Order: sequence, then C-alpha cells, then structure tokens
Amino acid sequence: MPGGSVPRAAFGYLAFGLLGALEAAGLLPRLAADVAEAAAEVEARLAQLAPGLPTDVNPAKRLARTIGERTPVVWGAEGIGAVAALRWKAQLNENGKVPAWSSSLPELDHNEVLGWSDERGRRYLVIALRHEGEPPTSPERFELSLEIAARAGAATEEVWASGDSALARLASLVAHGDMVATYLGIANGADPTDTGTITWLKQRLAER
Repeated sequence: MPGGSVPRAAFGYLAFGLLGALEAAGLLPRLAADVAEAAAEVEARLAQLAPGLPTDVNPAKRLARTIGERTPVVWGAEGIGAVAALRWKAQLNENGKVPAWSSSLPELDHNEVLGWSDERGRRYLVIALRHEGEPPTSPERFELSLEIAARAGAATEEVWASGDSALARLASLVAHGDMVATYLGIANGADPTDTGTITWLKQRLAER
C-alpha cells in the first residue's frame, strides 16, 4: 500500500486488500467480477462529482451546500446501507470538520424517531442512503421515518447507490460520501486532510 496518506484515504487499498486475502484463503467466493464492477462504479461516480463540475450540476457540491450550518444525520438500511452510513459519518467528521452521526434501519425506528419531535430537527439534515438491494421493509420504513424527521423540522435528502452487486453499491455510496465531506470541509475553510485536533488530543493524553 502506498504511504504518505491518512488512513481514511486508503479505504480502497485496505478494503479490497482484505477481500483479496479472504478470497485467497477460501473464505469468500471469487470476487473478480464484483471488484471490477465496483471500480467502474466508483470511477463513474467520481466523474459525476468531479471538482471541475460547477455546483448546479454536481450532486456532491449541492449536498455539501445543503448541509451548510446544519448537523448531518446519515441513515442506512441494515447491511451495506448501515456500513456506508457509518463511513459517511466518519468522513463528515474528519474531512468535513463537522459533528455528524449515523443510524441504521430498522433500529432507529425503535428509539431515534422519538427524538424527532417538537421542531427539534430544524438544525439537522437527514441523509438517507438508498440502494436497490435493501431489505423488503426498508422502503416503507425510510418513507415514514423521513416523514417523522421532516415533521420535526429537519431537512431530508436521499442518495442512491449504483451497480448490481453489493460491493459496487457500497463502493458507490462511499465514493459519494467522501466527495461530499471533502467539499464540505473546503466550504468551511478547512483542510480536509488536517488532523490537528486528534494530534492535540494524543499529545495531551501522553502528557498525563
């Protein structure tokens, strides 16, 4: 793996390297076709979100602008949606330099929805990560849960995966989230790669 980059920028090397090792050990079926599709979907998604494209035709820049001063809340259905949501949350923290959290369906329907009440959502943007392979109950749960958040004053957005395989869908969502977080950090006047606060924390802990 090439050196010189922060760990979060090495997602492709780490994730696909691990999958390759598991395949070689006979713990996973052959993944060559899925890996090729995932790579193609990431390239296509990044082309749609390229830095040179203006905001009005760049979905990632538009979403970063929509986040603005809101706190993003990322939802995904159990499985790859929940994994992608956690990645989005971490990237929004690290690259976007904003607080964020992630939740998964159906679990959030047993607790989090009770917090979306009495206009408490006005400072939030709920981003639902969707894909064609969601569990059968997820579309209805997304619809109703987003309605609950909207009633509490939250703004809502959906981002859809592309691809046929689960790996391709996950990779396309990860790529989209990485670009949104990077554009958000830049819009906030920050260096998306900066880790100053983590460095400060480590230094203070070492001093104790």
